[in-house]
Amino acid sequence: MATFLRKHKNEQEFTLSRHERMFFLMLTAFLSVGILWHIHSTSTERQALKPLKQHQYQFNQACQLALNENFHRDNTYCQHAQHFNNQLTLALKDQNLELSESMTLNLYFQQYYRPFLKETE
Repeated sequence: MATFLRKHKNEQEFTLSRHERMFFLMLTAFLSVGILWHIHSTSTERQALKPLKQHQYQFNQACQLALNENFHRDNTYCQHAQHFNNQLTLALKDQNLELSESMTLNLYFQQYYRPFLKETE
């Protein structure tokens, strides 16, 4: 015995008008571009931060070597290391590194960094 089903079309539960589809498409495109820009921006910032971290390490290493050689705690090596650490902390306080801040820190490193050389007797 055959069962005959009524012929009917399934009505779509969720439909968008043409304008709504265009708006959704544009919104999705803008969000995608924004996400890609943010990813690129953060990777560029990380690349700019690498040499600054290296400079910080070099300043701190010179200070530590000077302290190991019985220099006073407020010697120039440690003063410059402390100043660089403070400037780097201030630059990164807002979780964003500006180009001008990076250039200022690089310039400070070029002007004031001197590797600690042990005095031979």
